[in-house]
Amino acid sequence: GRLFRGEHEKHPQVTRLTGASVEIHADGPQIIQIDGEALVPADHLSIRVEPRALRVLVPPQAPRGLFTGS
Repeated sequence: GRLFRGEHEKHPQVTRLTGASVEIHADGPQIIQIDGEALVPADHLSIRVEPRALRVLVPPQAPRGLFTGS
């Protein structure tokens, strides 16, 4: 629901970041989830985008702009 409609971005505790890499630092250990899987608590997270590393198949009936933000 809410995630696929983009409504989560309006929540005051959600921050949307864009870029080739992102580093997040917290005041103390936080539980980090990757694809729904909880990892060990950490106070630092580095994320890097690997161009063309993920192949996404989109059905023809998908709403236009679903994955482009337009």
